[in-house]
Parts: sequence; C-alpha cells; structure tokens
Amino acid sequence: MDHNEYILSKIFLEQLYRPFLWSQTYPECAGRQQSPIDLGYFNVTPRKFPSFWFSPHFNSYLPFTLKNNGHTVVGELAAQVHPTSILQLSGGDLPGIFTFTNFHLHWWVQMMTELIFLPREGSSPTVGSEHTINGLHGAGEAHFVFTNLMTKQVAVLAFFIVVSPDQEQTAWRSYVDNAVALIREGENLNFMASLMKLMETENNFQDFWRYNGSLTTPPCTEGVIWTVFNSHIKFSYDELSALSLNVLHKGFRPPQPTYNRIVYHSTLTSAVDSLRCFFSWLVLVLMFFLIRLNSKM
Repeated sequence: MDHNEYILSKIFLEQLYRPFLWSQTYPECAGRQQSPIDLGYFNVTPRKFPSFWFSPHFNSYLPFTLKNNGHTVVGELAAQVHPTSILQLSGGDLPGIFTFTNFHLHWWVQMMTELIFLPREGSSPTVGSEHTINGLHGAGEAHFVFTNLMTKQVAVLAFFIVVSPDQEQTAWRSYVDNAVALIREGENLNFMASLMKLMETENNFQDFWRYNGSLTTPPCTEGVIWTVFNSHIKFSYDELSALSLNVLHKGFRPPQPTYNRIVYHSTLTSAVDSLRCFFSWLVLVLMFFLIRLNSKM
C-alpha cells in the first residue's frame, strides 16, 4: 500500500463515521430537515414552477478563487470583482433575489483494494453524489450556493455529475486542471469561468426536485432551499480520476431521513413519467460503472 492509498483509505473510513458524530458538537446536525436526502420519482408531489432568472453576468467570464477548505475545493468570486452582487438569481418560486456565494463539487473517491468489505480484489468503492435517486449515487454532485442578502436565507442549485465516455473539452476542464494542484487545506489560486457554462445542461433548468433542507457540512444549518436538477454535468473518467487521486477531501455526507417533508418535482405528471425517468437515471449509473470497469482492463 503506498502513501496515497493509505491517506485515501483513512479519509474514507473517517468519513463513514464522522457525520454520525457531528451532532455532538453541532446539535442542528440531528435536526429533522437535514440534507442530503434520497430523491425519487414515486414519493414526490408534482408542482409547476415559474422559470428561473439569471442576471446577465452569469454569461460573463469572471475571475474566481479556488480554495481547498478541508472539505472540498470551493470557488468564490475573486476579491477584485466589484460589486460582488453582480451574479443574482431569482424566479423558480424562490423568495426574493439571491446572490451567488460559492460553488463546489462532491466527487467519488477511489479507494485501496485492501479494505475488507470490498467484493473482490481490484475493485474500489466509490462515494460521489450526496443526494441519491432511489438509492443510486451519481459519480459526483455540483453545488452552486446563493444567499438572499435581505433575509440571509440560503438556496442551493445542485446538479448530478455523470461520466461521459466521449467527453470533449468543457468549461470544467480548467477547473480540474487548477483544482488538482490544491492538495492541502488552505491552498488557493485563481481561474476564469462563466457560471452559466459551468451549469450548462440539457434541459434548461426545467426538470428538478425542490425541498427544504440544510447545509451538508457542519453546522448543518437548516432552512436551506434545495433545487436538485434532474440534469447532468458531464465529466470524463480521467477528469474525475484526477480529482479523486490528487485532491484529498472529505466531501460526502450520507442521505438523511426525509421525515414528513414534502419533496416536489417540477415535471412529473404520471406514473409513466416516473418510470421513464427512473430507468433513464439507472442507465446513466450503469454506464458510469461500465466505463470504470473498461478503464481497469
């Protein structure tokens, strides 16, 4: 076992248990409106939402500062950007105008083969997306965090990350090239990006789940409005591997109980829709594991 494998395995085992202990220091982590949760296509309430509105600067290339905060790599507007409120979001039935705070990713962690719970030699467990769909994880998850400056309420736009076998150059390539250099907590650097390009998906922000939850890291503050899109940001296998093997992070929390919360879905209107969406998601998850299997052959 080399040093990198040892560190990764230590982080993985720590992360399996640490979230269950958070509430000892941060009582709100044991609340009844915690995130992430398991989403689905069956136990949801259909609901129509108005369209989202993004301020024009979402399409502009702006300087961002990437920083390893010990949990993941966080992207914030660079200090020289004024005013800092140029990236604003409204619509989608959000209560007011929300200003961009940061974006960050949660990705799968490739682990050593010596762990006793592995099914066979040569395989490696993965932990990627925080939210799940009917119990299935994606390869990762991107969170774009916004704050209502008047009420201090937080809203998160979340996107699942999938592995694309024919992935070409994307807006995330520059992120990966920079993020892999941020090995240690506290390290940072700048890069240029367009938020709209980073959030670019196939369904134009129309298909999503909505529920009330919390931050997914301590202090687990509740009252967060979650919008989890049923659309996919595409990464290549090599891009996710680079993040997994180079950036040591503690970036995943297991799904929390839903309790009596209502989870809305913006497009489902029938059981047929539910089955169609579930099987399309299942195909994407299977594709991810097939790509990983082929990469090891």
